[in-house]
Amino acid sequence: MSLPASVPAPRICQRNLLSTTEAELGFLDSPERNPLEAIGHHFVLAQQPFTPSPEIGAIAGLEFGPQGSSRR
Repeated sequence: MSLPASVPAPRICQRNLLSTTEAELGFLDSPERNPLEAIGHHFVLAQQPFTPSPEIGAIAGLEFGPQGSSRR
């Protein structure tokens, strides 16, 4: 997945919990969920800390190119 495609993609986060993994709604409806649940992962909807939609939080990305150059 490219950096530009990964920024808006739904995310999951364990937040140091061993039994459950918080997931954004888009991930819960994704094809990636079932294979992970088949090997023992358990997903719950992420909490709604500051917005009306459940989300993991902000994201920032940095991509390194040839000779260490970067792109935001």
